[in-house]
Parts: sequence; C-alpha cells; structure tokens
Amino acid sequence: LFIRHGIITSPQNFQIIDISGKVVLTAKVNLNSTETEIDVRHLQNGFYVIHSGVKKNTERMSFIKNN
Repeated sequence: LFIRHGIITSPQNFQIIDISGKVVLTAKVNLNSTETEIDVRHLQNGFYVIHSGVKKNTERMSFIKNN
C-alpha cells in the first residue's frame, strides 16, 4: 500500500484500524518524503481505515484489501 502525503518533518505514525475498531498495524511515516509504503500483505481481506496525524491535524482514509 502506497500513501502519498505532503512533506512530513516531525515523527508521525499511520494506524490501520479494522472494521471492529481494533488497531491492527502501526507504521511510521517516511520523514522528508511525499510517499510512505506500508506492507499490508499479512492483513485479512476486508475494509480498513487509516488514521494519521497528531492531535487536531488528523486525517482518515480507507481502503479495501482483497487478494
């Protein structure tokens, strides 16, 4: 999974959350880059939400994993 984002200069994480609300994966955002790759091969097929950001500056995205 490739996520494109603006340049990040301070440490942040992406959290991947399954449909039950459980955090199933946490990945570090690539600093000083506009793209982060997250290996989701081990995740079960299904709907996931990606949460990123810090405090008031948060973003949510979603994806469906289907082999």
